[in-house]
Amino acid sequence: MSATPLPQRITSNNAMATRGKDVLEQRAYYRGEQAINRTGVRRRHRAARNMTRLMVDTVASYVGRATISWGDDDVATELEARLAAVESAERLEQKDAETETACAVDGDSVWKVTFDDREKRVRVAQVDPRGVYVECRRDDPTEVELVAQQYTIGAADYPALFGSALVPAGGERSRITEAWTAESWQVWENNILRLDEPNPYGLLPYVVSPNVRAPFEFWGTSDVRQLMALQDELNEAETDTDGIMALAGNIVVITGADSSEGLAVAPGQVWELPPDSKAEVLELLAGNHIGQRKIHLDHLRDTIYALAQVPGIAALGGDLKTGVSGLALQIQLGPVLRLVARKRLTRGTAYAQRARLIAVLDERFGGGPAVLGHEPSVLWQEPVPGDRAEQLTAAETELRLGRDREAVLRSIGVEDPGAELAARKRQDAALGVTLTGEPSNGRGTDPQPAV
Repeated sequence: MSATPLPQRITSNNAMATRGKDVLEQRAYYRGEQAINRTGVRRRHRAARNMTRLMVDTVASYVGRATISWGDDDVATELEARLAAVESAERLEQKDAETETACAVDGDSVWKVTFDDREKRVRVAQVDPRGVYVECRRDDPTEVELVAQQYTIGAADYPALFGSALVPAGGERSRITEAWTAESWQVWENNILRLDEPNPYGLLPYVVSPNVRAPFEFWGTSDVRQLMALQDELNEAETDTDGIMALAGNIVVITGADSSEGLAVAPGQVWELPPDSKAEVLELLAGNHIGQRKIHLDHLRDTIYALAQVPGIAALGGDLKTGVSGLALQIQLGPVLRLVARKRLTRGTAYAQRARLIAVLDERFGGGPAVLGHEPSVLWQEPVPGDRAEQLTAAETELRLGRDREAVLRSIGVEDPGAELAARKRQDAALGVTLTGEPSNGRGTDPQPAV
C-alpha cells in the first residue's frame, strides 16, 4: 500500500478527475444542455431534439425490475420477507429505477449498505460515482481491495454521520474521505486522518455496478458518450433547417431602387416602389432543398438509433397491427433486447451482491436468519411478450412421453425448476392432490393437471 496519504492519492489520480469531468458532461447531454456547437461558439437560439435522453430512457424501461429468490425452504422464505421489508423501507423499487437511468448516463452506479444503530435496520443509499475511488488487486481489476468515498459536510452533519466518535476540527465545511477495506475503516477530515478503526462489518459495504465494462477496465462506459457527437450534428442540422423555415417568405429582394428609405419591413407594411423597380420574395425553398435536408436529418436519426441499439419501433412505437405475434415483435426489437440482456448480466450480479450484503448485516446486527447455505438468485421478467403457444404444446408432449419435469420446465424459461416443483408440491399437498393429478385422500378433490 502506498505511503502517500489517501486524500492526496485521490486528488492526484488523473483517471478519477477525468471520469468526474466526463460524468458531468454526460449528465448535461442527458438533460438537453447541449449549448456548444462544433466550433465551440454558443448560439442563443438552438433547436435541440434530445435523442440522447430518448435512447437512455427507452433502454432503461426495457431492463425492468428484478426480484430476488433465496430458495424454497423456510429460511429462504424468511430471508425473502426480511429483504422485502428493507426494500419497502428504503424505497428500493423507486431508487433502482432512478439508478438504472443514472447508470446508463454516468457509466456506473454505486450503493452503500450499512446498519443504522439508532433505527436498528439496514440502510441502502445511492452514492454519486464521481466521489468514489477504488483500488483493486494488481492481477485482477475486478477484485476490490479498497473503496473510498469523498463528500463535503458542515459541522451540524457530524453527529448524524459519526455520533460521538468524531467532532469537527474547525471550519464551516470539511471534505471527508471515508475509506473502507475488509479490515479497517478510516475517516480523513480534509488531509488529516481522524479515525482509524477495525471494519465493524468485516466486509466492504459498497456495491459498484458498471453499465457495460470496457475490456480490462473496472469502471463502466456511458450510453451517452457515443451519442454526443451525433447529437451535436443533429442539433446543428435541425437549427439550420428551422432557420431556413423561419426566413422562408420573409426575405424580399428589391431591384431598380436607389435606396431602401421608407421600405421598412413590418406586418401590414405597404411600400411605394420607385418607377422601374420591383420587389421579389427570395425563394429559399426552391427546388428540393428542404427535401434533401430532411433526408440528411433522417440519416442522422437512423445512425443514432443504430449506435444506441434502439430501433425506432422501440423508442417511438410504430404501426403495429393488433395481431402481430410476440416472435415478430422480438425480431424487430432484437438489438435492444440483446443490449438489455447484456445489461442484466452486470445488474444481476450487483443486485445479488447487494441482497447478500443486506442479509449478512441483518443477520449480524438485526437478528435476521443465518445466510450460510443460501445464495440469492436474480429473476427477471421477459422484456416483451413471447409467442409461447407452440413452446408450451411441445413441453406438454414431452411430459407425456416421460421426460424429466425439471428439464421441461427449464426449456420453457423457468429459471429455478426445483423451487417451482417444490412450491407446486406444497400447494397440491394442501389440496390433497398428487403431481400425477390423482386425489391423495380419496375424497373427491378435483384432479389438477400434471406439471
